[in-house]
Amino acid sequence: MEERDMIQEARTMIETLQTAFSKDFIPSSDALRFEENLNHILEVLLRARQINNRLLIELEKFYQNASLLIGLSGLRLNEESFQAWRAYDYWHYEAVKSQLQVYGPSMIL
Repeated sequence: MEERDMIQEARTMIETLQTAFSKDFIPSSDALRFEENLNHILEVLLRARQINNRLLIELEKFYQNASLLIGLSGLRLNEESFQAWRAYDYWHYEAVKSQLQVYGPSMIL
């Protein structure tokens, strides 16, 4: 998959999720936080020119925050939003997790 195709595919999936979510938007602190996360990642994807680890980390941060809100908060998605989220979830594991390289403290034994 080419870099621009991957960026465009991510944008399309997240825009679909955002559209489905906004249809039944019920204001709450969790819903507003989820909407902010969607808006932030779309801004990042609009500025992105190439796939690099920085972009992959932004996608991973969005994924982790959204997963937490969907799974553990009071946020409830309608069926269309949930299906859009599941499609993104599947795509994220296939496209992003396989390329993401996270470096952290290491200890030499």
